[in-house]
Amino acid sequence: MTSEKTQYQYAPAGWKTITRISTDYSVSQVIVKKTICKFENRGTTLVKKMYKTPRGYTCEHFSPASVESIYNAMKGFLTTPKAPNGWLYIGEMEKTFNYTKSTINLAISQLDFLESKEYKNEQGRIRLYYSPESVKAIFEKISDISQSK
Repeated sequence: MTSEKTQYQYAPAGWKTITRISTDYSVSQVIVKKTICKFENRGTTLVKKMYKTPRGYTCEHFSPASVESIYNAMKGFLTTPKAPNGWLYIGEMEKTFNYTKSTINLAISQLDFLESKEYKNEQGRIRLYYSPESVKAIFEKISDISQSK
């Protein structure tokens, strides 16, 4: 019987694992995996094979062309900055001010203009953030809604 460590060849130059893609592009492995799943869900084939890692373990590797496709699909995410201080997304408002998401969304729906923009959160997920002025307006609206009940 052949050991798993010796059954496969080392990866050719340019072939990368999810971990290597994640490291090279400074994104979480979750983002890389979700991007790969999007390709698979659309029926797009990424070229991948099992090869040895430098430590001798077998792992799925993606071809250079597939790595480029993954990178191109992640470009929007890679260029999305983190939110400036004071900007909050709904989940943060919920935790910080102890209101439900439905209450916050109700207030948002009743306001005409709010400054918002997509940014990455601490987990690397893209969320819609609201400026400090908009957050203030949202909570003033929540107060109005609460007082009118």
